[in-house]
Amino acid sequence: MSEHKLGGWIPSEPDPRDYRLVYGAYEYAALPEEWTPPADSFSIHDQGKINSCVGHAIAGQYEVKGNPAMAYGWIYGNRRYTDYRGEGLNTREALKTVQNDGVPPLPRFPYDEEVPEIIRLFEKEAEALLPEARDRKIGNYYRLSTADECRRAMFEGKCVVLGLFLLDGMMDTGAGTDPMVRVPAAANGIQMLGGHLVGGFGWDRRGIRFANSWSEKWGENGFGYLEDGLFGWSEQHGFPIPLVEAWAFELGKEPEKRETGWYQQDGRWRYRDADGSDHVGWLETWAWFYLDADGNMTTSWQKIDNVWYYFNQSGVMQTGWLYDGSKDVWYYLTNSGGMAVGWKKIEGKWYYFNGSGAMVTGLQSITGKQYYFFERSQGGHLRGEMLRTDGAGAIQ
Repeated sequence: MSEHKLGGWIPSEPDPRDYRLVYGAYEYAALPEEWTPPADSFSIHDQGKINSCVGHAIAGQYEVKGNPAMAYGWIYGNRRYTDYRGEGLNTREALKTVQNDGVPPLPRFPYDEEVPEIIRLFEKEAEALLPEARDRKIGNYYRLSTADECRRAMFEGKCVVLGLFLLDGMMDTGAGTDPMVRVPAAANGIQMLGGHLVGGFGWDRRGIRFANSWSEKWGENGFGYLEDGLFGWSEQHGFPIPLVEAWAFELGKEPEKRETGWYQQDGRWRYRDADGSDHVGWLETWAWFYLDADGNMTTSWQKIDNVWYYFNQSGVMQTGWLYDGSKDVWYYLTNSGGMAVGWKKIEGKWYYFNGSGAMVTGLQSITGKQYYFFERSQGGHLRGEMLRTDGAGAIQ
């Protein structure tokens, strides 16, 4: 049983307007195997039974950068930029409040209360404290996709927070000694525990290190680690919600303003080009998107010029392996995004995909010859690998 509140972090809906950080291979190669930020004065706080983990995680990143302890309750209570006034917070909306209103030091707003009391306290003291709080606003904030993007962002001086959608068995939620957040063993039949936001604090061979607002009694004196495999796990297993939602932000900079780019109309995402017209067709920004003939961003499967592509909920064209959990089917999307059909050699192993793009398993007759494709993982390889017999793989 958890000794602290779990569920205070609310996942952010996909939004193509989010800024992204994209790094090259050489930037990842330059990262050390282990790194911890120089934060001698940093301290672990305790949210107790309050759903204020988002406020704690964001305020804690100020402290990582050498600031005094900041008012996490101020972040939790500031609902001026969202209609949501219930328990818990959405990361994007919380970052927006800190971008607009900043945050004061903890002694100036020492409260850590639950909604609605924390909102009442914020509104009571906001006008007096806003001039001071706005001296500590953040600049741009960015959505991150991989563990290496988190490492690179921290290494170059940005603050990183990580939203965790926790399933049963992923994390020791009591005051135990296991500091790990682990990859789930399966995608089905697992109890959902809730959401939690933590602050990035370097890494080592175990994964991304984070500071947790569950006191120093949890994990390694309040610190834990995320396994890299948590990033991308949901898309690989057809799970509807990402297990990790990572954000980076900058302290002490003014946010950039964009005259063009993504906007929403009638619930659909569109992209305005520099000439003021709505973009149609392929669009490359931080990733590849496709906007249909009406200018609306596409998601899911789309047939374009007689080739099938898959776009996730954020509209991003996918590459590599794709699992459809509802059908228990694997697909493979090439580097250019097109769905593989027929024979395909992937990392030195042969696979076969039928006319619908589904990877085949078991005994198959192909162009008059019999082939066998493993029905489950063999030696750590993805199922569907062709059994090697003669040089072409056909069973004699």
